[in-house]
Amino acid sequence: MRVLVASKFLHHVGGVETYISWLGRHLEREGHELAFFGMNPPDGDRVMPDLQGPLFLSPSRDYYGSVATKVRSAATSIYSFSAARVMEEALDAFRPDVVHFQSTCYQLTPSVVRAATRRAVPTLTTAHEYKFVCSNQRLWDDGRGQPCVKCVDATTSQRVRSIIETQCVKGSLASSIVAAAELPVSNGVWRRNSGIVHAPSHFMADLLEGRGSPVRGRVRYLDLSWGDTAHLPGSHRPDRQDVTYIGRLSVEKGVDTLIHAWPHVSRHRPDARLKLYGSGADEPRLREAALGVERVEFCGRYERESLTEILASSIVTVHPSKWAENSPYTVRESLQHGVPAIVSDQGGLPEMVEAATGAVFPAGDVDGLAQAITREIDSGRAGQPDLLDAVARRFVTDAQHLSRLEELYGEAQDLCAASR
Repeated sequence: MRVLVASKFLHHVGGVETYISWLGRHLEREGHELAFFGMNPPDGDRVMPDLQGPLFLSPSRDYYGSVATKVRSAATSIYSFSAARVMEEALDAFRPDVVHFQSTCYQLTPSVVRAATRRAVPTLTTAHEYKFVCSNQRLWDDGRGQPCVKCVDATTSQRVRSIIETQCVKGSLASSIVAAAELPVSNGVWRRNSGIVHAPSHFMADLLEGRGSPVRGRVRYLDLSWGDTAHLPGSHRPDRQDVTYIGRLSVEKGVDTLIHAWPHVSRHRPDARLKLYGSGADEPRLREAALGVERVEFCGRYERESLTEILASSIVTVHPSKWAENSPYTVRESLQHGVPAIVSDQGGLPEMVEAATGAVFPAGDVDGLAQAITREIDSGRAGQPDLLDAVARRFVTDAQHLSRLEELYGEAQDLCAASR
Protein backbone atom coordinates (compact mmCIF):
# COMPACT_ATOMS: atom_id res chain seq x y z
CA MET A 1 0.00 0.00 0.00
CA ARG A 2 1.17 3.55 -0.75
CA VAL A 3 0.78 5.68 2.39
CA LEU A 4 1.29 9.44 2.55
CA VAL A 5 1.97 10.40 6.19
CA ALA A 6 1.04 14.05 6.78
CA SER A 7 1.83 16.10 9.89
CA LYS A 8 2.66 19.70 10.69
CA PHE A 9 6.11 18.75 12.04
CA LEU A 10 8.51 16.21 10.56
CA HIS A 11 11.33 17.15 12.97
CA HIS A 12 11.14 15.75 16.50
CA VAL A 13 9.11 17.89 18.91
CA GLY A 14 7.26 15.41 21.12
CA GLY A 15 5.05 12.34 21.24
CA VAL A 16 3.36 12.92 17.88
CA GLU A 17 6.71 12.82 16.12
CA THR A 18 7.74 9.74 18.11
CA TYR A 19 4.73 7.96 16.61
CA ILE A 20 5.49 9.25 13.09
CA SER A 21 9.06 7.96 13.44
CA TRP A 22 7.69 4.59 14.58
CA LEU A 23 5.35 4.52 11.56
CA GLY A 24 8.21 5.35 9.22
CA ARG A 25 10.23 2.35 10.43
CA HIS A 26 7.50 -0.23 10.81
CA LEU A 27 5.28 0.43 7.80
CA GLU A 28 8.33 0.26 5.56
CA ARG A 29 9.34 -3.08 7.11
CA GLU A 30 5.87 -4.42 6.29
CA GLY A 31 6.43 -3.58 2.63
CA HIS A 32 4.38 -0.39 2.39
CA GLU A 33 5.63 2.51 0.25
CA LEU A 34 5.81 5.76 2.21
CA ALA A 35 6.01 9.46 1.51
CA PHE A 36 5.86 12.32 4.02
CA PHE A 37 4.21 15.73 3.96
CA GLY A 38 4.74 18.52 6.49
CA MET A 39 6.27 21.92 7.15
CA ASN A 40 9.87 22.67 6.33
CA PRO A 41 11.78 22.30 9.66
CA PRO A 42 13.01 25.52 11.28
CA ASP A 43 16.68 26.47 11.23
CA GLY A 44 18.71 24.12 13.42
CA ASP A 45 16.28 21.20 13.04
CA ARG A 46 16.07 18.47 10.42
CA VAL A 47 13.59 15.90 9.21
CA MET A 48 13.72 12.78 11.39
CA PRO A 49 16.10 10.20 9.91
CA ASP A 50 13.55 7.36 10.14
CA LEU A 51 11.40 9.05 7.49
CA GLN A 52 12.79 7.31 4.42
CA GLY A 53 10.75 8.23 1.36
CA PRO A 54 9.77 11.21 -0.79
CA LEU A 55 9.37 14.46 1.17
CA PHE A 56 6.86 17.19 0.36
CA LEU A 57 7.50 20.31 2.45
CA SER A 58 5.31 23.38 2.77
CA PRO A 59 6.73 26.75 3.95
CA SER A 60 7.28 27.19 7.67
CA ARG A 61 5.58 29.97 9.63
CA ASP A 62 7.05 33.10 11.22
CA TYR A 63 5.10 34.62 14.11
CA TYR A 64 8.04 36.72 15.28
CA GLY A 65 8.86 38.87 12.25
CA SER A 66 7.36 42.17 11.11
CA VAL A 67 3.71 43.08 11.66
CA ALA A 68 2.96 42.22 8.02
CA THR A 69 4.60 38.79 8.44
CA LYS A 70 2.60 38.10 11.61
CA VAL A 71 -0.65 39.07 9.87
CA ARG A 72 0.09 36.76 6.93
CA SER A 73 0.92 33.90 9.30
CA ALA A 74 -2.30 34.49 11.26
CA ALA A 75 -4.36 34.49 8.06
CA THR A 76 -2.77 31.28 6.85
CA SER A 77 -3.55 29.67 10.22
CA ILE A 78 -7.18 29.67 9.08
CA TYR A 79 -6.70 28.30 5.55
CA SER A 80 -3.31 27.86 3.89
CA PHE A 81 -3.42 27.88 0.10
CA SER A 82 0.33 27.24 -0.05
CA ALA A 83 0.02 24.09 2.09
CA ALA A 84 -2.89 22.94 -0.09
CA ARG A 85 -0.78 23.37 -3.24
CA VAL A 86 2.04 21.26 -1.81
CA MET A 87 -0.48 18.61 -0.74
CA GLU A 88 -1.90 18.55 -4.27
CA GLU A 89 1.62 18.12 -5.63
CA ALA A 90 2.15 15.21 -3.23
CA LEU A 91 -1.12 13.56 -4.26
CA ASP A 92 -0.26 13.92 -7.96
CA ALA A 93 3.36 12.77 -7.65
CA PHE A 94 3.00 9.95 -5.11
CA ARG A 95 -0.59 8.81 -5.81
CA PRO A 96 -1.21 7.38 -2.33
CA ASP A 97 -3.76 4.68 -1.56
CA VAL A 98 -4.40 6.46 1.74
CA VAL A 99 -3.32 9.67 3.47
CA HIS A 100 -2.56 9.21 7.17
CA PHE A 101 -2.96 12.60 8.85
CA GLN A 102 -1.31 13.06 12.25
CA SER A 103 -1.57 16.67 13.31
CA THR A 104 -2.57 19.51 11.00
CA CYS A 105 -4.01 22.15 13.35
CA TYR A 106 -3.09 25.77 12.67
CA GLN A 107 0.13 25.08 10.78
CA LEU A 108 -1.13 23.05 7.82
CA THR A 109 -4.81 24.00 8.29
CA PRO A 110 -7.91 22.20 6.96
CA SER A 111 -6.79 23.07 3.42
CA VAL A 112 -4.68 19.91 3.21
CA VAL A 113 -7.61 17.72 4.28
CA ARG A 114 -9.85 19.41 1.73
CA ALA A 115 -7.27 18.72 -1.00
CA ALA A 116 -7.40 14.99 -0.22
CA THR A 117 -11.21 15.00 0.04
CA ARG A 118 -11.61 16.75 -3.33
CA ARG A 119 -9.33 14.16 -4.97
CA ALA A 120 -11.36 11.34 -3.36
CA VAL A 121 -8.26 9.99 -1.62
CA PRO A 122 -9.05 7.83 1.46
CA THR A 123 -7.89 9.33 4.77
CA LEU A 124 -7.13 8.10 8.27
CA THR A 125 -6.49 10.71 10.96
CA THR A 126 -4.80 9.89 14.28
CA ALA A 127 -6.26 12.24 16.88
CA HIS A 128 -3.25 13.10 19.01
CA GLU A 129 -4.84 16.39 20.15
CA TYR A 130 -8.38 17.50 21.01
CA LYS A 131 -8.63 19.92 18.07
CA PHE A 132 -11.93 18.43 16.83
CA VAL A 133 -13.68 19.54 20.04
CA CYS A 134 -11.35 22.23 21.48
CA SER A 135 -9.65 25.06 19.62
CA ASN A 136 -6.99 25.23 22.33
CA GLN A 137 -6.35 21.55 21.45
CA ARG A 138 -5.75 20.54 25.10
CA LEU A 139 -9.10 21.08 26.88
CA TRP A 140 -7.28 23.91 28.63
CA ASP A 141 -7.78 27.65 29.16
CA ASP A 142 -4.38 29.34 28.66
CA GLY A 143 -5.58 32.65 30.13
CA ARG A 144 -6.76 31.16 33.41
CA GLY A 145 -4.30 28.28 33.51
CA GLN A 146 -6.94 25.65 34.20
CA PRO A 147 -8.88 22.85 32.50
CA CYS A 148 -11.79 23.89 30.31
CA VAL A 149 -14.50 21.78 28.64
CA LYS A 150 -16.90 24.56 27.62
CA CYS A 151 -16.69 23.62 23.95
CA VAL A 152 -17.23 19.89 24.40
CA ASP A 153 -20.72 19.03 23.06
CA ALA A 154 -21.31 22.72 22.15
CA THR A 155 -22.54 23.89 18.75
CA THR A 156 -20.17 25.69 16.39
CA SER A 157 -21.69 29.10 17.15
CA GLN A 158 -21.51 28.46 20.90
CA ARG A 159 -17.86 27.47 20.55
CA VAL A 160 -16.99 30.57 18.53
CA ARG A 161 -18.53 32.80 21.19
CA SER A 162 -16.87 30.90 24.05
CA ILE A 163 -13.38 31.07 22.48
CA ILE A 164 -13.55 34.85 22.15
CA GLU A 165 -15.15 35.43 25.55
CA THR A 166 -12.65 33.30 27.48
CA GLN A 167 -9.60 34.13 25.30
CA CYS A 168 -8.52 30.57 25.94
CA VAL A 169 -5.93 30.38 23.14
CA LYS A 170 -2.59 31.68 24.43
CA GLY A 171 -4.54 33.95 26.81
CA SER A 172 -4.72 36.38 23.87
CA LEU A 173 -7.71 38.05 22.26
CA ALA A 174 -5.96 38.17 18.88
CA SER A 175 -5.02 34.48 18.93
CA SER A 176 -8.49 33.53 20.13
CA ILE A 177 -10.14 35.51 17.31
CA VAL A 178 -7.98 33.63 14.79
CA ALA A 179 -8.99 30.31 16.41
CA ALA A 180 -12.67 31.32 16.40
CA ALA A 181 -12.47 32.26 12.71
CA GLU A 182 -10.78 28.96 11.86
CA LEU A 183 -13.36 26.82 13.65
CA PRO A 184 -16.30 26.93 11.18
CA VAL A 185 -13.88 26.50 8.27
CA SER A 186 -12.32 23.44 9.91
CA ASN A 187 -15.64 21.90 10.93
CA GLY A 188 -17.02 22.31 7.42
CA VAL A 189 -14.01 20.56 5.87
CA TRP A 190 -14.06 17.65 8.32
CA ARG A 191 -17.82 17.10 7.98
CA ARG A 192 -17.37 16.68 4.22
CA ASN A 193 -14.46 14.27 4.72
CA SER A 194 -15.49 10.58 4.88
CA GLY A 195 -12.30 9.26 6.46
CA ILE A 196 -11.71 7.29 9.63
CA VAL A 197 -10.46 8.96 12.83
CA HIS A 198 -8.13 6.89 15.02
CA ALA A 199 -8.40 7.66 18.76
CA PRO A 200 -5.42 6.37 20.84
CA SER A 201 -7.41 6.45 24.11
CA HIS A 202 -10.96 5.60 25.13
CA PHE A 203 -11.18 9.08 26.64
CA MET A 204 -10.45 10.64 23.25
CA ALA A 205 -12.83 8.29 21.45
CA ASP A 206 -15.70 9.18 23.78
CA LEU A 207 -15.13 12.92 23.29
CA LEU A 208 -15.01 12.62 19.51
CA GLU A 209 -18.34 10.80 19.49
CA GLY A 210 -20.01 13.75 21.27
CA ARG A 211 -22.62 15.87 19.52
CA GLY A 212 -20.23 18.79 19.04
CA SER A 213 -17.70 16.72 17.08
CA PRO A 214 -17.52 17.03 13.27
CA VAL A 215 -16.25 13.43 12.98
CA ARG A 216 -18.75 11.53 15.12
CA GLY A 217 -19.64 8.10 13.79
CA ARG A 218 -16.24 7.58 12.17
CA VAL A 219 -14.10 7.18 15.30
CA ARG A 220 -12.17 3.98 16.00
CA TYR A 221 -10.21 3.28 19.18
CA LEU A 222 -6.73 1.78 18.81
CA ASP A 223 -4.01 1.99 21.46
CA LEU A 224 -0.55 2.95 20.24
CA SER A 225 2.12 0.27 20.14
CA TRP A 226 3.93 -0.58 23.36
CA GLY A 227 6.79 -2.26 21.53
CA ASP A 228 7.95 -5.86 21.63
CA THR A 229 7.14 -7.91 24.74
CA ALA A 230 10.22 -10.05 24.12
CA HIS A 231 12.60 -7.17 24.76
CA LEU A 232 11.60 -5.41 27.96
CA PRO A 233 14.81 -3.69 29.10
CA GLY A 234 13.95 -3.45 32.78
CA SER A 235 16.25 -4.98 35.39
CA HIS A 236 16.25 -5.05 39.16
CA ARG A 237 18.73 -2.55 40.60
CA PRO A 238 18.73 -2.07 44.38
CA ASP A 239 20.58 1.25 44.05
CA ARG A 240 17.73 3.10 42.32
CA GLN A 241 17.00 6.36 44.12
CA ASP A 242 15.49 8.76 41.56
CA VAL A 243 11.87 9.86 41.35
CA THR A 244 11.71 11.13 37.79
CA TYR A 245 9.63 13.58 35.78
CA ILE A 246 10.17 13.81 32.02
CA GLY A 247 8.32 16.42 29.98
CA ARG A 248 7.66 20.09 29.39
CA LEU A 249 7.92 22.49 32.29
CA SER A 250 4.59 24.23 31.68
CA VAL A 251 1.63 25.07 33.90
CA GLU A 252 -0.71 22.39 32.58
CA LYS A 253 1.84 19.63 33.31
CA GLY A 254 1.30 19.97 37.07
CA VAL A 255 4.99 19.88 38.03
CA ASP A 256 4.27 22.34 40.87
CA THR A 257 2.15 19.64 42.53
CA LEU A 258 5.14 17.30 42.42
CA ILE A 259 7.52 19.89 43.89
CA HIS A 260 5.07 20.69 46.72
CA ALA A 261 4.70 16.97 47.45
CA TRP A 262 8.45 16.39 47.59
CA PRO A 263 9.15 17.56 51.21
CA HIS A 264 6.64 14.95 52.46
CA VAL A 265 8.42 12.27 50.40
CA SER A 266 11.96 13.26 51.38
CA ARG A 267 11.13 13.09 55.08
CA HIS A 268 10.22 9.46 54.53
CA ARG A 269 13.12 8.68 52.18
CA PRO A 270 15.93 11.24 52.74
CA ASP A 271 18.24 9.61 50.18
CA ALA A 272 15.74 9.85 47.29
CA ARG A 273 16.24 12.46 44.58
CA LEU A 274 13.63 14.27 42.52
CA LYS A 275 14.92 14.73 38.98
CA LEU A 276 13.06 16.96 36.52
CA TYR A 277 13.97 16.50 32.85
CA GLY A 278 12.71 19.09 30.42
CA SER A 279 12.37 22.81 29.87
CA GLY A 280 9.58 25.28 29.33
CA ALA A 281 7.98 28.61 30.14
CA ASP A 282 7.09 27.62 33.72
CA GLU A 283 10.68 26.79 34.69
CA PRO A 284 11.45 30.09 36.54
CA ARG A 285 8.33 29.75 38.68
CA LEU A 286 9.09 26.09 39.40
CA ARG A 287 12.68 26.86 40.36
CA GLU A 288 11.41 29.49 42.79
CA ALA A 289 8.95 26.96 44.27
CA ALA A 290 11.83 24.51 44.75
CA LEU A 291 14.05 26.95 46.65
CA GLY A 292 14.93 25.41 50.01
CA VAL A 293 13.56 22.02 49.01
CA GLU A 294 16.34 19.46 49.30
CA ARG A 295 17.42 17.02 46.60
CA VAL A 296 15.47 18.53 43.72
CA GLU A 297 17.45 18.68 40.47
CA PHE A 298 16.47 20.52 37.29
CA CYS A 299 18.25 18.46 34.65
CA GLY A 300 17.24 20.42 31.54
CA ARG A 301 16.43 18.92 28.17
CA TYR A 302 17.50 15.37 27.49
CA GLU A 303 18.38 13.45 24.37
CA ARG A 304 16.20 10.47 23.56
CA GLU A 305 19.31 8.30 23.39
CA SER A 306 19.80 8.81 27.13
CA LEU A 307 16.28 7.68 28.12
CA THR A 308 17.28 4.11 29.03
CA GLU A 309 20.05 5.42 31.31
CA ILE A 310 17.70 7.89 32.99
CA LEU A 311 15.07 5.23 33.67
CA ALA A 312 17.65 2.68 34.86
CA SER A 313 18.21 4.78 38.00
CA SER A 314 14.51 5.60 38.54
CA ILE A 315 12.36 4.15 41.31
CA VAL A 316 9.23 5.56 39.70
CA THR A 317 8.19 8.17 37.15
CA VAL A 318 5.54 10.78 37.92
CA HIS A 319 3.08 12.26 35.40
CA PRO A 320 1.13 14.88 37.41
CA SER A 321 -0.71 16.61 34.56
CA LYS A 322 -3.59 18.96 35.25
CA TRP A 323 -4.70 18.77 31.64
CA ALA A 324 -6.33 15.78 29.96
CA GLU A 325 -3.36 14.06 28.36
CA ASN A 326 -4.38 11.67 25.61
CA SER A 327 -1.91 8.75 25.43
CA PRO A 328 1.55 10.10 26.27
CA TYR A 329 4.67 8.22 25.29
CA THR A 330 6.41 9.15 28.53
CA VAL A 331 4.12 6.80 30.51
CA ARG A 332 4.47 4.06 27.92
CA GLU A 333 8.28 4.39 27.85
CA SER A 334 8.53 4.26 31.64
CA LEU A 335 6.57 1.02 31.80
CA GLN A 336 8.45 -0.41 28.81
CA HIS A 337 11.63 0.04 30.87
CA GLY A 338 10.14 -1.70 33.91
CA VAL A 339 9.65 1.53 35.88
CA PRO A 340 6.22 1.97 37.53
CA ALA A 341 4.32 5.15 36.68
CA ILE A 342 2.21 7.41 38.90
CA VAL A 343 -0.31 9.39 36.83
CA SER A 344 -3.01 11.95 37.52
CA ASP A 345 -6.66 11.12 36.91
CA GLN A 346 -6.92 13.29 33.80
CA GLY A 347 -7.75 12.29 30.22
CA GLY A 348 -6.40 8.96 29.00
CA LEU A 349 -3.72 8.68 31.71
CA PRO A 350 -5.67 6.34 34.04
CA GLU A 351 -6.14 3.90 31.13
CA MET A 352 -2.38 3.36 30.94
CA VAL A 353 -1.66 2.03 34.43
CA GLU A 354 -3.18 -0.46 36.85
CA ALA A 355 -2.42 -1.38 40.45
CA ALA A 356 0.25 -3.83 39.27
CA THR A 357 2.13 -1.18 37.27
CA GLY A 358 1.62 2.12 39.08
CA ALA A 359 -0.97 4.37 40.68
CA VAL A 360 -3.52 7.08 39.89
CA PHE A 361 -3.97 10.19 42.06
CA PRO A 362 -6.36 13.17 41.82
CA ALA A 363 -4.75 15.97 39.79
CA GLY A 364 -3.46 18.76 42.03
CA ASP A 365 -3.69 16.66 45.22
CA VAL A 366 -0.33 17.21 46.94
CA ASP A 367 -0.96 14.77 49.81
CA GLY A 368 -2.35 12.12 47.49
CA LEU A 369 0.70 12.34 45.24
CA ALA A 370 3.13 12.25 48.19
CA GLN A 371 1.45 9.11 49.52
CA ALA A 372 1.52 7.43 46.10
CA ILE A 373 5.25 8.15 45.67
CA THR A 374 6.04 6.93 49.20
CA ARG A 375 4.15 3.67 48.62
CA GLU A 376 6.00 3.13 45.34
CA ILE A 377 9.39 3.75 46.95
CA ASP A 378 8.53 1.25 49.69
CA SER A 379 7.41 -1.36 47.15
CA GLY A 380 10.82 -1.49 45.45
CA ARG A 381 9.22 -3.13 42.43
CA ALA A 382 11.01 -1.26 39.63
CA GLY A 383 12.55 -3.85 37.32
CA GLN A 384 11.02 -6.77 39.22
CA PRO A 385 9.67 -9.76 37.25
CA ASP A 386 6.09 -9.29 38.51
CA LEU A 387 6.04 -5.72 37.22
CA LEU A 388 7.54 -6.69 33.87
CA ASP A 389 4.97 -9.48 33.50
CA ALA A 390 2.12 -7.09 34.26
CA VAL A 391 3.40 -4.57 31.68
CA ALA A 392 3.79 -7.35 29.10
CA ARG A 393 0.14 -8.33 29.63
CA ARG A 394 -0.91 -4.71 29.00
CA PHE A 395 1.14 -4.43 25.82
CA VAL A 396 -0.27 -3.74 22.40
CA THR A 397 2.64 -5.10 20.37
CA ASP A 398 4.08 -3.62 17.19
CA ALA A 399 2.51 -6.43 15.16
CA GLN A 400 -0.92 -6.00 16.78
CA HIS A 401 -0.97 -2.25 16.22
CA LEU A 402 0.18 -2.58 12.61
CA SER A 403 -2.39 -5.27 11.85
CA ARG A 404 -5.26 -3.16 13.19
CA LEU A 405 -3.89 -0.05 11.50
CA GLU A 406 -3.89 -1.83 8.15
CA GLU A 407 -7.52 -2.80 8.79
CA LEU A 408 -8.34 0.87 9.39
CA TYR A 409 -6.60 1.83 6.15
CA GLY A 410 -8.82 -0.68 4.38
CA GLU A 411 -11.95 0.64 6.10
CA ALA A 412 -11.00 4.18 5.08
CA GLN A 413 -10.72 3.01 1.47
CA ASP A 414 -14.14 1.34 1.65
CA LEU A 415 -15.80 4.43 3.12
CA CYS A 416 -14.21 6.67 0.52
CA ALA A 417 -15.39 4.41 -2.33
CA ALA A 418 -18.93 4.32 -0.89
CA SER A 419 -19.09 8.13 -0.67
CA ARG A 420 -18.23 8.74 -4.35
